[in-house]
Amino acid sequence: MAEKDAKILLTYSELWKWISEHEDIVLTHGVFDLFHEGHRRYIEFAASCGTHLIVSVDSDSTTKMRKGALRPIRHITERMHDVLSLDCVNAVTEHAYHKELLSFVRPVHYVISLSSSTDYALEKAFVESYGGRVYLKEQMSDIHTTELIQKMMAK
Repeated sequence: MAEKDAKILLTYSELWKWISEHEDIVLTHGVFDLFHEGHRRYIEFAASCGTHLIVSVDSDSTTKMRKGALRPIRHITERMHDVLSLDCVNAVTEHAYHKELLSFVRPVHYVISLSSSTDYALEKAFVESYGGRVYLKEQMSDIHTTELIQKMMAK
């Protein structure tokens, strides 16, 4: 793992500058609402696939669209800081469209969670088309944010 140079990258120009300064980039994404052990394990796995890890956190609007009207529980800024607090994360960005980000970053390594991605076949084909490597990762714990929220609401 490269020396920690963690940053939150909010614009394409910031992201482009960061990408141009780093090699062997890993990209992954997720909601990361109510950050838990499964999230940590998944991100640490992603970091082990290359040298510099960018984690894209789903925007609030994308999360609401994918997970329902009650989500996210926590604002994008809080979720991004949770992810960035892990030593293995080099950069965090917010994006609404994974395919757009994937086309922009063109990572050497792309880690996809099979528990949350529905378009992974298209994403996998795109990354492999330019010689990138794709890692399809199963759920890394028995903890699910949606189930945690349902339990809290039932009490």
